[in-house]
Amino acid sequence: MSTYKQKFNKKFNQEKDKSNSKANMTKLTGISKKVLDEIYDRGTGAFKTAGASRPNMTKEQWSFGRIYAFIMKAYDAVKKNKDKINQDQDLFEKIKNKLK
Repeated sequence: MSTYKQKFNKKFNQEKDKSNSKANMTKLTGISKKVLDEIYDRGTGAFKTAGASRPNMTKEQWSFGRIYAFIMKAYDAVKKNKDKINQDQDLFEKIKNKLK
């Protein structure tokens, strides 16, 4: 089973477990850092309520995981010509035309 991070790295021809900064993700995807910052902040908030279920994970790891998941779900939705993803729909609306 691949993680969203591994799927991201495969899509962008990087080493399987390479960590990416938000600046690098912006460069690779064209998604603005402002949008990635918003996803990160929402991930931090979600960690506060759900993080206890993942005691070996930091809020930073949780937040970056949310960014990787958002990006890969957004690319998949655009590829399949779908208008919805299951998280951060408002941000998906802002960026989906950039992914085509």
